[in-house]
Amino acid sequence: MQEVDFGIKSGVGHKVFYFDVINSTNTWLKEHAAGCPEGTVVWAEQQLDGRGRMNRRWESPSGMGLYFSVLLKSKLPNDHISLYSLAVSIALKHAVERYVESYNLPAKTIDIKWPNDLFISGKKIAGMLIEAITIEDKICLIIGIGLNITPGEGLLSDEVINISSSLTYFFGGNWERRQLLKMIFQELNEMYIGFSPEEIVKLYRKECSIWGHHCRVYLDGESFSGECLDINDKGELLVKTSKGIRKVISGSLEVKW
Repeated sequence: MQEVDFGIKSGVGHKVFYFDVINSTNTWLKEHAAGCPEGTVVWAEQQLDGRGRMNRRWESPSGMGLYFSVLLKSKLPNDHISLYSLAVSIALKHAVERYVESYNLPAKTIDIKWPNDLFISGKKIAGMLIEAITIEDKICLIIGIGLNITPGEGLLSDEVINISSSLTYFFGGNWERRQLLKMIFQELNEMYIGFSPEEIVKLYRKECSIWGHHCRVYLDGESFSGECLDINDKGELLVKTSKGIRKVISGSLEVKW
């Protein structure tokens, strides 16, 4: 482990611990969160046991992506914590778009799929896992992010290759991962410092690309189809079905782009 200086004086990225190899950045940060200041980041070149939402394995081979976790303290009531998931997806999208523009790469549409996955042309390029922990009676969030930078043929399973892709595949270029990571930190700080639940919901409705699309929702023990309609003020998904509107608090979503 080594500490890396990104030139950020406060907030997300002011303290960054880098590992060549780690089991899971989320797990390490959860185990050490009590002794870490808010905004601490754990960044790894490779994860051996990375995880995504719904306890799925996040394959994290060396040199293929950005794998990191961020420690934040919640400013919201417990029933609104899910809004952080939406906010982080917006910040990640903005950072990638900013990088693309800065390096004069060809523009592509980046889609957000509820709650926080990033897609391009129906292929997943990023995902995240947000876990809540309690430190001294305060709710803290561990935000784990995985972003695919280069193609992973030969290093990733066929299942992952079939549904995912990478920034290099769509945009080309030689991606400077450290510079992209700094941009992500900056966007997260801007989003977090000015966090307004109303503004996050409004912005997410604008940035998310699933509205009006047919979808299938998978919950524990059941699934159903419908049309992605909207989110409510807590960030929960509203799906229009043949039997009426259903609210989805958590679950797995497939979208017909």
